[in-house]
Amino acid sequence: MNAQESYQKHALHLQERVKSAQFWEERSVNDWRAERLYGALDPIIQSDKSASWLTVGDGYGADAHYLLKSGVIEVLASDIEDSILSLAKASGRIKQYAALNAEAIDLEDNAYDFVLCKEALHHFPRPYLALSEMTRVAKRAVIFMEPVDIALSNPAFLLLKNLGDRLPKLFGGLWKNRYSFETVGNYVYKFSKREVEKFAMGMGLRHIAFGGINDVHDDSPEMNERPMNQRKLRQIQKRIKLKDRLCATDFIPKMHLIAVIGKGTFSDEFKDVLNKSHFQIQDLPLNPYA
Repeated sequence: MNAQESYQKHALHLQERVKSAQFWEERSVNDWRAERLYGALDPIIQSDKSASWLTVGDGYGADAHYLLKSGVIEVLASDIEDSILSLAKASGRIKQYAALNAEAIDLEDNAYDFVLCKEALHHFPRPYLALSEMTRVAKRAVIFMEPVDIALSNPAFLLLKNLGDRLPKLFGGLWKNRYSFETVGNYVYKFSKREVEKFAMGMGLRHIAFGGINDVHDDSPEMNERPMNQRKLRQIQKRIKLKDRLCATDFIPKMHLIAVIGKGTFSDEFKDVLNKSHFQIQDLPLNPYA
């Protein structure tokens, strides 16, 4: 499937969901999960509520809604198709929206202080092109949350991958989701710290920061029940706590990578915010030939 076909399928996917798109006051377990992930960004959000934000791949406007609810004044929600975003605006959940292609963002350079892409980058046919575009549009930083590529983030899993490549009959089935596709048609890209580091170095950037958070993906209908299915919530919370315990030694990476890619120089104040939030900051070297 080429890029244009991917754009069309994702736009159609959003159009088909318009009929069922409603904005309830009652939360579901999936809403709880989303807000928990957003919570990892609270220190950044609260550090400067006057900063402007662009959300990318924000099909339902949930990212923009959280930012506005947190006190941010200026937020533009965007996705490749804006039918549901228009409903979100009409319901009062968001203030501004636009239909934007993440791989060719129709905005000027440095248009927004922060660009947020939560669990959407893995949908794009050319995610690093989208990341480059988001970096162009950002004035201060691009922030994304995505599934971590465990084979590139843990030596033991990398060993298993290499064994699977060499001895597929014995080890080939160990990595079940190596070639993952979603029903809308996209391959599920996963990311590692090293890949983000290489991207930032290639772009001549100076600072990146990494955080992580565990989550549980569950396709059962109970995840979207409203009001919230309390039994299902307790199950998900227990599974997250188990993952947190397994990750306590840092031998196993947390399943979601949070990357903050600085457009300019991180101020001392911003570094302090990141440090207090347990982000790991990397100061990147200058290109001696630039």
